[in-house]
Amino acid sequence: MTGVDAGQVGSGRRGRAPKRRGSRRRWGWLVLGVLLGVLGALVVRAVVLVRATPDYWESNRMFLDATPGEELESLAREVETRLPREWTYPIGTGDGVRKIRVYFDEANAWLALRMGAYLANQGVALPEAVGQVMLTQRDGALVLAFNYESSALGSRVASVFFGFERGADGTLGAGVVSARAGEQRLGVKQLVSAVADRARLEDPGAQEALVRLGRGERLPLPRFRVDDRRWAEVLAVEVQPQWVEVTLHVAFDDARPRE
Repeated sequence: MTGVDAGQVGSGRRGRAPKRRGSRRRWGWLVLGVLLGVLGALVVRAVVLVRATPDYWESNRMFLDATPGEELESLAREVETRLPREWTYPIGTGDGVRKIRVYFDEANAWLALRMGAYLANQGVALPEAVGQVMLTQRDGALVLAFNYESSALGSRVASVFFGFERGADGTLGAGVVSARAGEQRLGVKQLVSAVADRARLEDPGAQEALVRLGRGERLPLPRFRVDDRRWAEVLAVEVQPQWVEVTLHVAFDDARPRE
C-alpha cells in the first residue's frame, strides 16, 4: 500500500468517528425526548385527575340543589332528633344491643345546614379553605369529602376513605385507607396531616387522633356516655350504597364489658 493510499485510509477512518459520536448524541436526545414526553403525559394526567370532580360529589350537589329548602331543613332536623332517641331509648331495663341507620341524604342535609353551628359550639374551627362537607361511600368504604380552595387550581374536591376492622384485642377500630384530590390518589399522611395542622381543635385528644390517622394508625372506637348511668360501645359498622348502619351495645356503669 502506497503512502498516499495509507493516508487516504487513515483519513477516512478519522472522518467516520465523528459520525458515530453524532449518532450517539442523536440517540441520547431521542431517549431524553421520549422520557420527557412520558413525564409530561403523567403530569397532564395527574392535573386532569386532580381537577376531576368525583361522581358522588356531583350527585350530592344535584340532591342539595334540587331539594326544596324546607325539605332539607326537615331532613336535617329529623336526623338531629332521631339519632339521640334511637341510641338512648330503653331496651329491656335500659341496656342492650341496637342498630342505628343513617341515610346519606339526611346526613348531608345536616352537614350542609347545621354542621357549622354545631362545630362552633364544640370549639372546632375548620381550615378557612374548606367549604362544603359530605358523607357517602365508594366500594364499601365510608367517604368523607369536602371542597377546598387551591391557589393554583381553584375549587377542588378532596376525599378521605375510612375502613373499619377489629383488632387483636377484639375492639373495633377505624383507620384511613386512602385519600384523593379529585380522582388523584394522595398520600394519606399528606392530606390528613394538612388538615390536622390547619384545624383548630380545643380538645388535644382530637388533634392527636388526626395526627395518628395521618400516620395510618387504626384508632379503637372509644366508649361514650349515653347518660349519667349508661355508656355505649360500637360493635360494628356496615356501609351500604344509600346508608351506614352502626351497631351499638348500651350498658349500665356497673355492667361487665362484653367479651
